Amino acid sequence: MATPRNGFLRFMGAGLRGIDITRRVVLDVIFVAIIVIVLIVIFIPRAPPVPTSAALKLEPQGMLVEQTPDPVQRAMRKLLGQPIQSVTRVRDLEASLHSAAGDVHIKLVVLDLNDFSGGSLAQLERVGRALKAFEKSGKPVIAYASNYSQGSYYLAAMANQSYLTTDQGLVTMMGLAAYRNYYKDLIDRLKIQWHVFRVGKYKSFVEPYTRNDMSPAAKQENTDLLNQLWNRYLNEVAAARGNKTADLISLVNHLPAALEDAKGNAAAVASRSNLVDGVMSLPALRTKFAKVVGMNQHTGSYNQIGMRAYLQARRPEARRANRSWDQVAVIVAQGDIGEGSAPPGAIGSKTLSALLSRAQRDKRVKAVVLDVDSPGGSALASDHILQAELALEKSGKPLVVSMSGVAASGGYWISMAADKIFASPSTITGSIGIFGMLPTFEKTLAWAGVHRDGVETSPLADFGDPLRPLGPEEAKVFQQIVDHGYAEFTGHVAHYRNLPLSHVQAIAQGRVWAGRDAKRIGLIDQFGDLNTAISAAAKMAKIERYGVTYIAPRLSANQKFIIRLANDPKLQSISAHLFTGDASYTDSALAAFAPVLNSLKRTLAMHDKRGIYAYCFCTALSEVH
Repeated sequence: MATPRNGFLRFMGAGLRGIDITRRVVLDVIFVAIIVIVLIVIFIPRAPPVPTSAALKLEPQGMLVEQTPDPVQRAMRKLLGQPIQSVTRVRDLEASLHSAAGDVHIKLVVLDLNDFSGGSLAQLERVGRALKAFEKSGKPVIAYASNYSQGSYYLAAMANQSYLTTDQGLVTMMGLAAYRNYYKDLIDRLKIQWHVFRVGKYKSFVEPYTRNDMSPAAKQENTDLLNQLWNRYLNEVAAARGNKTADLISLVNHLPAALEDAKGNAAAVASRSNLVDGVMSLPALRTKFAKVVGMNQHTGSYNQIGMRAYLQARRPEARRANRSWDQVAVIVAQGDIGEGSAPPGAIGSKTLSALLSRAQRDKRVKAVVLDVDSPGGSALASDHILQAELALEKSGKPLVVSMSGVAASGGYWISMAADKIFASPSTITGSIGIFGMLPTFEKTLAWAGVHRDGVETSPLADFGDPLRPLGPEEAKVFQQIVDHGYAEFTGHVAHYRNLPLSHVQAIAQGRVWAGRDAKRIGLIDQFGDLNTAISAAAKMAKIERYGVTYIAPRLSANQKFIIRLANDPKLQSISAHLFTGDASYTDSALAAFAPVLNSLKRTLAMHDKRGIYAYCFCTALSEVH
């Protein structure tokens, strides 16, 4: 029997437990409310204000791209504090400069090129034209960096003024080069039999697996191409800076002597040669900018707004204005071509075909521009994409292709049927050729003491087995498939480009052409960039008032959440503290082997059900670092 005292204690205990439960519930509710408020503050879109007098500060990072590769994976790596390759979209730079030219609040553009690596010459030219168009508004562009690479210097040369920020700085302008690693000796040591089937005298992608050096044909082709690009680079830089091209060539060819005269001071050489307007420290530059736009008392620096914030502030107005208009759809085709689905930054036949189908079904879309920046890949995947393009054109909607830095091999396959093709004189295109590769490892296995034997119902029952020798009948099958693919490729080019087949066969052979020559031989229609292609597409569709819609793979709500989370500056600093470790040793150790690893990775990643590829060693040729 419970005593009154024990009953009282039980009552008090129950009461205290109730209070504790209530306290926990209240605290949980408060915690959840705080989290909700934080998320609302972070994720509700809010356009940042543009100062009444400000500099638009452009800080391009890494390489120029048409499309940010795999944004979800990049966001995940960023949240975990893992390194990601910095990139900057060309169209973001163009859009911000175009808007700022007519914006009374923007008084100048500051171009910080310290973390900019470069891009293809065609992409650099697009940004350069946008800078020159901005200057026509009467407002200056001022560029600076502690050191200029060839890619970053191209943009600096387009500015009204360019500076080095230290006496230890230099302008790297030494020419273009294209080198590859060759694996024949390694393959022989591993006793791998690397079988290659190709059509085209210049189809040199397979050479690293069959040779220890570059073939004379490939050297001739690459030399001609690089000379064209280098001369164009020098001419444009010289014209922008008011120099003579001959003087720049002399400087590049006699740089040791110029440095000796300046006692090793590369910054002095750059100033004397009128590559830059001088050396000016960052504090002095900030003071110079503040005289134009005023000083921000809170930051202690000049009034400024970054590109991302500026686009966020100005783009909603454009979207509201364009929503009810007819649309020209832009679809980006960037990267290697493979079968199936692929994230942005690569081209999957299923993914790109679905985007073309979306544009075809969308009643607001009156024309489509395909923005191609690809060295090719799977021949079968390229043909699947071609069929989707033909279906779009059959629906009555014009298809225009805008070639960026590279649109060669499979990249040209998905371009050739367009109603009109635009490219830059420095675009790399063509490479109309086909190849197949099949390594077999029977000698490797035998060396290791492994032997293979069995039976089959017919001579080709185990066709393509990499663990046994490739028989003559199999080799004949492979070569016939490659020959047929080449005949189909050249036949399509002749048909869609309205060229004699004999002419196409003469200019094909896997040869790569610069845009200047590609126009002469009929592979492209006109010189022009993406904006030119968009205008032409609208004209072909007979629409005068139109908006531009980028059609891309749809992201799920979770994916959008992850991307916004990763791009929020408040959370970036938190994740950096939580996850970032010292990876400097690993990064530096791998950097030396990056070209080898990337080459092998690219070869292994290509997957065509037949093993037949339309691919070009072009990306390295097109990039200016």
